[in-house]
Amino acid sequence: MDKEKSLNVVSAIAPILVSIGAINMGIEGIMEENIIENVFGTVGSHTITKIIYILIGIAALWNIGLIPKLLKK
Repeated sequence: MDKEKSLNVVSAIAPILVSIGAINMGIEGIMEENIIENVFGTVGSHTITKIIYILIGIAALWNIGLIPKLLKK
């Protein structure tokens, strides 16, 4: 996979991760339920949950980096 294709894959996955994070935060705010922690756990698999939150944060930063490109179009 060349560099341009891999960047396109990341650019496609990043909004999905950010959407998952945003939906999770909305549900947590409304119903006080953390879906990510409910699905992946907080005790034994805390590392997996933490990795998911880190990936969501990186995806958000990636999306911020795309804003100037979108504004140029």
